[in-house]
Amino acid sequence: MSSLPPQWVVCGPAGTDTHAQCEILKERHGVILVSMDELRPTAAHDEPDSADETDDEAGVRLLHALFMRLREDDCKTHGWVLDNVPQTHAQAKALVHEGMRPHLALELQVPTAPLPFSLRDALSCPVATIDGTQSRDDMAAAIDRAIDAPDWISRLSALPCLQEHPGALGDLIQVAATLPTDKQSAAINLFVSFLQNEPHAFVLDDPSSTMLAMDLYTRVSKPTQAVVAAALTPELQAMLPLVEKLPTQALVTMAPLAQELLQESQAGAINPATAVRVHTAFFDLPEKERKQLIRALPPNEKELVTHVVETTEGLSPRDVATVVTMLLQTQRPMPPPSSSSATTPASSSSSLPPLHPRAHDPTYGTIEMPEPLSRDTVVAKLALTATKAHGRRLLRWVQSAPTSLRVLSFLASILLVTTSFVAFWLDLFSGHVFLVIINAWVLFFALLLVSLEVKIMAVEKHVSTYIVAHFSLLATVSGRGAFLVFVGMLAMSLVAKATWQNALLCAAGGLSLLVGLWSISLGALAFHQFNLLRTRIESVAELTRIFNAVDTDGLGELDLDGLHRFCLYFHWPIDNYFLETILRDLDVDNSNALSLSDLQIWWAQTQVDTTVSVQMSRKTGLKPTSGLKWINVLAGVLTVATGVTGNVATLHDRTQTFGTETIYVVLNLWVMAFGLLVIVLEAPPYWFHLLTACKLFVTENFARFLDTIFGRSLFYFFVGTFTISVYQNDGMVLPLVVGAGLLVLAMINTAVGKQAKTRFLAIANAVNVSNCPRLFADADADGDGVWSFSELERFCVDYCHVQLSAAQWELLVADMDRDHLGVISLHEFTTWVQLQHKNMDLV
Repeated sequence: MSSLPPQWVVCGPAGTDTHAQCEILKERHGVILVSMDELRPTAAHDEPDSADETDDEAGVRLLHALFMRLREDDCKTHGWVLDNVPQTHAQAKALVHEGMRPHLALELQVPTAPLPFSLRDALSCPVATIDGTQSRDDMAAAIDRAIDAPDWISRLSALPCLQEHPGALGDLIQVAATLPTDKQSAAINLFVSFLQNEPHAFVLDDPSSTMLAMDLYTRVSKPTQAVVAAALTPELQAMLPLVEKLPTQALVTMAPLAQELLQESQAGAINPATAVRVHTAFFDLPEKERKQLIRALPPNEKELVTHVVETTEGLSPRDVATVVTMLLQTQRPMPPPSSSSATTPASSSSSLPPLHPRAHDPTYGTIEMPEPLSRDTVVAKLALTATKAHGRRLLRWVQSAPTSLRVLSFLASILLVTTSFVAFWLDLFSGHVFLVIINAWVLFFALLLVSLEVKIMAVEKHVSTYIVAHFSLLATVSGRGAFLVFVGMLAMSLVAKATWQNALLCAAGGLSLLVGLWSISLGALAFHQFNLLRTRIESVAELTRIFNAVDTDGLGELDLDGLHRFCLYFHWPIDNYFLETILRDLDVDNSNALSLSDLQIWWAQTQVDTTVSVQMSRKTGLKPTSGLKWINVLAGVLTVATGVTGNVATLHDRTQTFGTETIYVVLNLWVMAFGLLVIVLEAPPYWFHLLTACKLFVTENFARFLDTIFGRSLFYFFVGTFTISVYQNDGMVLPLVVGAGLLVLAMINTAVGKQAKTRFLAIANAVNVSNCPRLFADADADGDGVWSFSELERFCVDYCHVQLSAAQWELLVADMDRDHLGVISLHEFTTWVQLQHKNMDLV
């Protein structure tokens, strides 16, 4: 075990023959056997009045005799073994206090009579447990094996980090003793190499050692894990969260290569061949394990790794090395063309490693780096490579599931983009100005749909999330289906224009219409089945318990298989076709997996009650409606009138065919619907409570961007161009007039919004967020805890010295009064100020 004389203890409950095992150790190893029975006569001789002493006094005297015996020369020279000592926790602590901590404690265990205290906790030394029900010879053999382990126990004991935490040392040895005997030494040697920060510690040709070392880490206690983690290198510390979450085989495969790559990076030079080996090993894993590995990464690393994986999937080793090299180039300052390509050690330690390979690799070779290219050139080449890789990957995705709803929606959107793009340019050069307008909107809407359906993580995490945040309708499969129906009908309306390109666009629109209807039906049916489970879950605590039960990989997320297990828990199997739809609808952060919070939102959501009237407070003090709002309402009324008169004129025009007539009737119905929506958005709050409730329903559940003046301006621009497009080149010029008016109105609203934004920033600039409660209380003249609109106006004028026009005042009230109760709360005021300060930081 070590060059020091052995120091052992053999303990066990009554009935175990500890003395016999100590005698065997004495004969085999030449150690001095020390027992309490042997010490009692000596202790009695040293204390003549021992007959009158208490048990505690006798115990102290006996311990003193024990310490004296262990300090004698023969014990120091040959070592010692204690027979069933210590017998209490206090005796063990006294032994440690006197500097006589055993090197190894041998505990003879009997299931029916455990020791009254923990040897490991009391002695803070390695403890080997021996089955005390075995025969004497079997116990002796087990003890010999425990003592023969010392070459790896001594390595662990010599580590400074474990010497400072003897409890952790004992825990590690205790768990390591349960590993297969022939694998213990290799596993511990690898474990010690990790703790000593030895480079290239992983044994690539012996994955079993890596597997056992990871198993050892997961089985020790949490405090021991913390001690081990503190001694590891940063790259190994980064891997620790993955140890308990990923399949062992995936870790054994990837961890050595990942460590090698990180060590090369820290050493100042990355060999592209190493990155290739990491890439190859990753794609050799089963697809499910690849997904688990990525999902287990921290958010920032997950996004970066996903981007690299998607960019390099299917590439040859040489292409992978080239892409990795270019990716690294985009992350470091590009040297000027005249500078030397050599990198000094100082610069290597303070920046990313140089990109020149260190040595020639016989398998993949090396990349001869030319003179450093400009950043724009590198980014352009990388973008081209990434585009090709994404194209190949998307093609494989489509081929793997051509009938899935997401693939069908993606293909329909791509078809709309292609046909509308062709029709746009051909109609533009043909002079069909009105057709160009609709083609442009179809192209724009189709690109939105492509962004929502394409399976590229970067687009899902950034573009799709941004779109859904402002257009809530597109957050669900049914909502996207409804939008696809609208875009399809818009494209089909161009069939009335007898050009071949518009006929193709009409066909694409018809196909999109069918896919959209299928999306609506499938989404509704899938959620109907899944929502039935909600009634079987009584509380959030029960939902949490079920989630943890089906989260078998411990990642805190449920993928498609996990969602299937969730349903089976209730004996309610749902087809995977439906589960894909449910997963996409509930996945708030577009991670392609459901977290517990996602399911809690689903479980807690209630139906929107649009029948509840929004009651305005008596103390609101509303100002007269601004002229701009009246003009907006009038524009909505005229838009509705345009649709009505357009349909009347179309139905009375006997020169048109039935197909053309139908198309224009549908277009005019859309114009009427858009006009009604303008009226709902701009109606003053004191008109009808139902209109206010409808506005809230639309802005909160379909298009949140309509809640701002800039969003409404964009909508008016769309309605104006759409209204112009229904003009039929006849005497009915109302669509041209109203459409042009809406375009002008969109620009006016935008200008008013910009002026109001400047005034709002001036108000917020006069307020410190930390002072919001005090300022709010000072301006609350009647002390009721909320501001009336008149109190808000006095605050703006008297404290902030900002005068607002009627239109700007309406926008301020709409911005602050988020619950539409007619008063401003402290929370609403503070939130508004914080938002304005955030906007100031962005300006």
